[in-house]
Amino acid sequence: MTSAPPLDIKVVYQSSARKRRATSRVPQRRRPRAWAVLGLMNVVVAGLLCYGTWWRVDPFIYVTLLWKTPIPDLDLNTVASGMFGIEQPSPAARPAEAPDAPLQSATASVAAPRFSDETARNIMGATCYGWLSLATLAAGWLALAGGAAVGRFLSVKGRIWGTILAAIALIALGLWVFSVWTKYGMRYTPTQLRMAMSLLVIPLLLIGIPAARFARGLSRASAVLLILSAAGSVAALFLGYLCGAIPAQRAAPLFLAVVFLLHSSYAWILLPFASRRARR
Repeated sequence: MTSAPPLDIKVVYQSSARKRRATSRVPQRRRPRAWAVLGLMNVVVAGLLCYGTWWRVDPFIYVTLLWKTPIPDLDLNTVASGMFGIEQPSPAARPAEAPDAPLQSATASVAAPRFSDETARNIMGATCYGWLSLATLAAGWLALAGGAAVGRFLSVKGRIWGTILAAIALIALGLWVFSVWTKYGMRYTPTQLRMAMSLLVIPLLLIGIPAARFARGLSRASAVLLILSAAGSVAALFLGYLCGAIPAQRAAPLFLAVVFLLHSSYAWILLPFASRRARR
């Protein structure tokens, strides 16, 4: 009795059909909403930093730091009238001891400066405007990183619209700066300068939207710049104390540590969050 040979059954699949079935089982990747949250946080912090830099600290630099630095042969009343539009009374209408009283009260709690005269003026000028530049750079980079993070959430069409709006915003800001310059020249007011630096955040935000692929690097760089800006705040306060423009209590180690932690607090949140998002 002979046994029948086993049947050899071969099934032939079409390669394209297998690929379609394999890809159909893969769920569609959701848009990274966490990047959108990160972008909004960057934009909010950038706006707060820009406001604090140009609308809170910049007047403090003008009125408190630079005015307390010893500058011979300079009439501060004339400077105030030219810079801030303050109407000063005539010399006959002012009491004889009035100009010296505010200066004595302002410098009563300030220790004897280690630097004075031209050295103090150079240190204070470089410190103040160096800090302004560093803080503005950190705010602008945060806005750029915020736009890039938001761009990770948007579609391709949304990124294209971001590019168009960025061009419009840059043109509008450039026209406004040009009109101010043609009207006032170098005699523009501090308020106009602060408005220009604050409005610069908007085109930077829109420019960052099409650069969505660089969201991770931009977020890390903005965090580093924010930490450097916080270190610049500490250095500015300490150098201002050495020049006799800052009271001793504002140059104490505990006060400087609090300033650094408050200024750089968001950077310590941004660094690990950006790294974790980048791995997803």
